Amino acid sequence: MKKELDDLLCATYPKIFAERQKEGSLMCYGFTCGDGWYTLIDGLCAYLQNLTDERGAPQVVATQVKEKFGQLRFYVKYITTENGGLDITEKQRAAIDFTEFMSARTCDVCGKHGEIIKGGMPIATRCREHTDPVLLVNLHREEMRRIIAEHKGGANPRVYLPEPCTGPNGENRIEILLIDYSKDMGLDFFGMMGEMEDLTGVYVNVTKTNVKPKQISGGEPAVEHIQYMLDNSVPL
Repeated sequence: MKKELDDLLCATYPKIFAERQKEGSLMCYGFTCGDGWYTLIDGLCAYLQNLTDERGAPQVVATQVKEKFGQLRFYVKYITTENGGLDITEKQRAAIDFTEFMSARTCDVCGKHGEIIKGGMPIATRCREHTDPVLLVNLHREEMRRIIAEHKGGANPRVYLPEPCTGPNGENRIEILLIDYSKDMGLDFFGMMGEMEDLTGVYVNVTKTNVKPKQISGGEPAVEHIQYMLDNSVPL
């Protein structure tokens, strides 16, 4: 999390983040998560501090705030007050649990609705706009293969991630290579591309070829480009 948001949380909730600069505390490393979760953390802290100030709940002190496996982790300890009751402590724990749960539905970059992207490392919670193409391929691999098969797209599909990975309007881009393609398969390019773009939220381009990896040595520029994509692609 950027310094301005870190400083704002600590200034707004000094009791909760009393260990932010404490040597030996994991909080001294700051908020090791994305800016997109600032509002979640801010709302949680406002509620927790209100429970303490207005209802006599134990004072919560954060010992670590970080991302782990795509979700927020908000670790705390309690400073017991004279009026601290078990029922209030349970409310505090429930608030923390709910905030961590909601982080799995909140993009850690911008705060918009997101989803946990699994299937490889790193695991992250992202909206479509901020999802890395590599993570998108991992998330939608089986569904993309199904779409290609339904449109008779040929065998041995591969995926190539261009550099930069952007489409015509600056959006993320995925390049799909269809190997062993034959004309009588009747591939509906636009239909397949449309389905895959709806699925992933990124620009999808399709290249068809009967050329297999390592089959070309020199030749026309277009053919050399296909070979380059083949050499730098991975099976879908």
